[in-house]
Amino acid sequence: MVVEICMLPILKLFIQLCFFRISPEALPYSKVLLCILVVGDVLSTFFFRTQPIPVLQLWLAVIVSTVLSFVFVYYVLYLKNIPIRLIKIMTALFGIAVIFSGLFLLLQLVQNKFMMGLFGLSLLLWDLMLKAHIFRFGLGITFVSGVFVALLYQVSIELPIVFLQILHH
Repeated sequence: MVVEICMLPILKLFIQLCFFRISPEALPYSKVLLCILVVGDVLSTFFFRTQPIPVLQLWLAVIVSTVLSFVFVYYVLYLKNIPIRLIKIMTALFGIAVIFSGLFLLLQLVQNKFMMGLFGLSLLLWDLMLKAHIFRFGLGITFVSGVFVALLYQVSIELPIVFLQILHH
């Protein structure tokens, strides 16, 4: 009960972030919250994958993908000489990842393939724009540059899964 009460304001912040009402700076600086979100993202990525990949290989790919996300963001922050922002940016990225995992899970309930594709594409674009928003404010760059960084980030974290799928076939 206490955890639910504590998490409600944080959930409201993430919902505001999802609607571009706040920047990552408004999120709390909490390593504990970040760890909870990382675990939530790892578990949701693992359990919501639809590809028939052996469990051990999938766990390895998910862990490598998670580590790559931290390395990517830290490196970009290091280049901008602002590595102090790592916790808040990663909290924002993993928070929206958990939320969007839930949205993609709900999408599986859509029976119409066309509508499923249309909603899926909309979710992917929304996710990309949110990541661009996070990078824009987190790095102090333009939105267009944020889109570019968000695309590079997305490619870097998906590489282990894609590589695994290629090896599996």
